[in-house]
Amino acid sequence: MSGILPDPRKNHLSLSELQQVEDEITKNIFKGQENISYSRLTNLRDLIYQEIYQFEFGSFERNENGTISQEDFAKSIVCYLKPSVVNKYWKHLDGVEFKGDVTLDQYKSF
Repeated sequence: MSGILPDPRKNHLSLSELQQVEDEITKNIFKGQENISYSRLTNLRDLIYQEIYQFEFGSFERNENGTISQEDFAKSIVCYLKPSVVNKYWKHLDGVEFKGDVTLDQYKSF
């Protein structure tokens, strides 16, 4: 495991194993407390975002430098668009000449 959650692309978890992961996450979040502080909750949120970004970035073909193409990055944005503008965005991408690569840090900062 590289972070909080196991990488589902590399793991095939049974229902009982998934329950164990869920129990471990809950135990780590609350540490036996009924409540957690706002700052602890926001830290947890930030950790979850980082895990999501790493997972998304890792789902693309990476080159020998560990970067993804600008085209893959542009395609990754589609899932964050309003459905009403997706077709317009795809048409716009047809005319773009992609050059260069995107690092994980650049991906996260976008």
